[in-house]
Amino acid sequence: MFFSTTKIKIYLYTKTIDGHWGIDRLAHLAQSKLGLDPRSGSLFVFFNKSKTRAKIYYFDGSGSCLFYKRLEKGQFKFPRIAEGGVSCDIAPTELSLLLEGGRLENISKPAPWNPEMRVSSH
Repeated sequence: MFFSTTKIKIYLYTKTIDGHWGIDRLAHLAQSKLGLDPRSGSLFVFFNKSKTRAKIYYFDGSGSCLFYKRLEKGQFKFPRIAEGGVSCDIAPTELSLLLEGGRLENISKPAPWNPEMRVSSH
């Protein structure tokens, strides 16, 4: 992909969308339903009703991008979301696993990096 994944925010929209929706409709959805700026440089991930197709909206500073993924077998496995929740944020590694058809509940998140903890060379 064409963006840095080190600092990018990724938002997973938990309601389903119509698979025919394009860039403008998804950008509007990010703003109206999630209350987020679609031109912020964040990724917004959307799924169709059968959870076999995903669309990712991204604004790179010069234009809007739309990435599309269709699973050949199975469905995308959503993480557990608080009841009534419309979205959640996920890490780049979680997005990769999700787009491969994996379950996010199986991820063990590493401890945050601490520059004060250094490995001894002894």
